Amino acid sequence: SGSGGSSGGNSTKSSYTFVTGDGSGKPGGDRTAMGEINSHHVWGLSAALRKEMQGSKDLSVREVRVRLPIANDDEEQQQLLLQSRLQSVSEDIGDLVAGLASMVEKDTADDGSSLIQLDEFQDLDTKLAEYNAGKADGRDLPHYYCYQGEMSGSL
Repeated sequence: SGSGGSSGGNSTKSSYTFVTGDGSGKPGGDRTAMGEINSHHVWGLSAALRKEMQGSKDLSVREVRVRLPIANDDEEQQQLLLQSRLQSVSEDIGDLVAGLASMVEKDTADDGSSLIQLDEFQDLDTKLAEYNAGKADGRDLPHYYCYQGEMSGSL
């Protein structure tokens, strides 16, 4: 999936961030043939746009490739890992994308056309810190969770 739009503030540069995975829920795991094809199509589209817009003064195109070991055979260990996080992984990914967009003018780490790979939770935490991404100025934002098709949360 992709998210695009203005980077906000006084900036005139816009950003587009592709958030991709490996299509299986398990890095290196089995996936359907259609899942494999779809993943490669989105990766190709992202790579083409990142290359085409490399060095652009008007648009930053990035890809965040999430390969975190979310689904693990050791369910107990996985639950402990996920519970140790301050918020859900999807919220952390959203915060990272917001951080990328908010720093598009200031970012000198790349030319605005990078591929950011998240293979371990430490990679995610490092990027969250690098792009100053986190809670929105201490405001309590709504949180919604979906577990096995059941929605819960609060406003």
